[in-house]
Amino acid sequence: MTKRLLALGLLFAGFLWVSLLSGCGSGCGDIEDEVFIQKALEHFIATQSASIWSVDSVRIPIKIYTSVDEFRSENPDCCSFSYRGYEGDLPDWWTRFSNDYAGVVFINYLSRRIEDGSVVKIARRTVSPMNSCAEPISITKIWPR
Repeated sequence: MTKRLLALGLLFAGFLWVSLLSGCGSGCGDIEDEVFIQKALEHFIATQSASIWSVDSVRIPIKIYTSVDEFRSENPDCCSFSYRGYEGDLPDWWTRFSNDYAGVVFINYLSRRIEDGSVVKIARRTVSPMNSCAEPISITKIWPR
């Protein structure tokens, strides 16, 4: 019985080791926080919507950001990287392991709504979970709702 438990333990440890070596977590090395921020902003720019739904189910047009440089010029102190997410919570160990979770980028920005022909700026915040290779992870994989 003891030999079987030891064999299963070693097998599991080997599985974890191979998983870590084959995943991105072992091959990317140390990545600066600024790299995570840059990649999160590139993803944000590429996926932003030209309109949002208001409370009364009306689509409101948004002036989208066309580049990271434009975004940073209007939101100079926009971003920070943290290992913890909303309100300091940390995903459980299995979620961190299975998604190669490295942390989140907090993006504070001015949403530019178009109302009656003029641009109205509204402060907004979003987060972008990142893996250890500075690639975005779907937020629903990290914090399911």
